[in-house]
Amino acid sequence: YGSATHGMSINQWYHLACTRSGTTLYFFVNGTQKGTATLSGNVGTGAYTFIGSETGEGAYINGYISNLRVINGTALYTSSFTPPTTALTAVSGTSLLACQSNKFIDNSNYGYTITTFSAPKISAFQPFSLTYASSTYGGSGYFNGSGDYLSVADNAAFTLGSGDWTIEAWVYTGVSASQKVVA
Repeated sequence: YGSATHGMSINQWYHLACTRSGTTLYFFVNGTQKGTATLSGNVGTGAYTFIGSETGEGAYINGYISNLRVINGTALYTSSFTPPTTALTAVSGTSLLACQSNKFIDNSNYGYTITTFSAPKISAFQPFSLTYASSTYGGSGYFNGSGDYLSVADNAAFTLGSGDWTIEAWVYTGVSASQKVVA
């Protein structure tokens, strides 16, 4: 649909967001708008939603994903903003809220089943200041870059269509030995 120059480095958390308002896509990194594109067609009518992989085969993230949220019906961001500093919640229209617990679950009102492939791990490592025991609650999903990913079966909540929507998450690529991965 479009691309944007992001200027991101490894070994750092970034808040990434893409929203659609009307026929305009907005791309953000840490709340700064990095680009726009025009899209007049439908989005989200495939067989599955993948987390940590582009299509479930071949392109995998090496790093962490925290607080992945999909909102159907609302473009939360259409200009630069201050990224959230606490865990995301299921606001109105949230279709998926994942990678923020001590297991791979959907914390939206839908509670969809999330299926793991290969061996993604729950991690206490996260972008927020901890106010709880992260080893108990988790904070992100760790993906090793060689086949780990999650999927959620297709359903009406993920058919974003031609309306407004928001997809956002905290992402950390590049992994050092100092980050603990909880098995």
